[in-house]
Amino acid sequence: MSEAAPPPTRTLSRRQTWILILSLVFVSLAWIVIDQRRQVAAERPYHELAVVPASLQALALVEDVTLDLPPVLGQDRVMFVGRLGDTEETALMALDVNDGAVQWQWDEKTLTVPNGWPETWPWSPPFAWRWSGLAAADGVVYAVHAYVLATAVHAYDIQTGELQWKRHLGQLNGSDADSFLLAEERLGIRVSEGDFNAFYWLNRENGYLLQQQQEDARYIFWLDEEPYRLYEASTDTVNVSQLAPWRRTVGGCGLIPQVVESALVVQALGCETTPAQVWVLDRQSGAVLWAYEQGVMSNVAVNGRVTAFLSTSGQLLLIDTFTGQSIAALTFQHSSTTIAPDSQFFVGVQEDLLAVYFGDSGQLFLFRLL
Repeated sequence: MSEAAPPPTRTLSRRQTWILILSLVFVSLAWIVIDQRRQVAAERPYHELAVVPASLQALALVEDVTLDLPPVLGQDRVMFVGRLGDTEETALMALDVNDGAVQWQWDEKTLTVPNGWPETWPWSPPFAWRWSGLAAADGVVYAVHAYVLATAVHAYDIQTGELQWKRHLGQLNGSDADSFLLAEERLGIRVSEGDFNAFYWLNRENGYLLQQQQEDARYIFWLDEEPYRLYEASTDTVNVSQLAPWRRTVGGCGLIPQVVESALVVQALGCETTPAQVWVLDRQSGAVLWAYEQGVMSNVAVNGRVTAFLSTSGQLLLIDTFTGQSIAALTFQHSSTTIAPDSQFFVGVQEDLLAVYFGDSGQLFLFRLL
């Protein structure tokens, strides 16, 4: 005679027991995750203004923001590439400097969706859209990006975000720009990838290609036309050739130069034992006008006579570009005794506006220069 099946009530009881156990495990894990998130949120550093000097007016403070490139400013707007809140998709966006409200944005989905794609169909970019340069002047934002096999420059209206023009720089295997500078009527862009390197001058008004050099362009960052002079920056040396040549070694493990009227502002990136520094050179002779060697932890932003950066202690310094004299210093109070060295810190200064970004806390401070 075959063995009788177990009573239904016993089988149901075992299932209920397992369901209860699994439910308790799930709830426990959920509480652990929530508690960890609370701890991370509680431990996240923050920065507060100590004393605002009379030469600055505090405007908005944007929180829970992530920036991938230094911000640019103009016409009461701050533009940056990054993300707000929990948004995962990177976008170029413009915020009002007075209240931090979003005015317009271009996200990766909008920029990559094919022409004619039905609005009701979902779309996800198959490749990453990479931004590598941002600049602004005279009511226009200029952005360099790489997507699939193309590198291009887009120009947008600061107030509306409307696309003004776009210019592809050829099929460069989607290479990023490693130098992007503004001239009075031109944009200077250098692209280097492996054995390929090229320097382009574009017309700022319409994006037309004015000049291109694809030989020995790896270190070029500027060209003077009349008289003709070629500016190059290698790992630790600035070299000017052709008419009235000069050469100046400033050290560092990489240079980020900017041209400002009669001066060159050069950020020498730090090495293992040497912090990042700022060197300002005379454009005609290469003579050192002044230098800040105590350590810099942000980019160096320049707008005419104002040069701005964060010191390694987290103090914002505004220095006269041509004399080296202090214009203002802004001290932040930090919740942590040390500032995370692996975080990104950015400064932007244009027109009468100033932006300071702390990547460890996700805070973007906005000011007006008085």
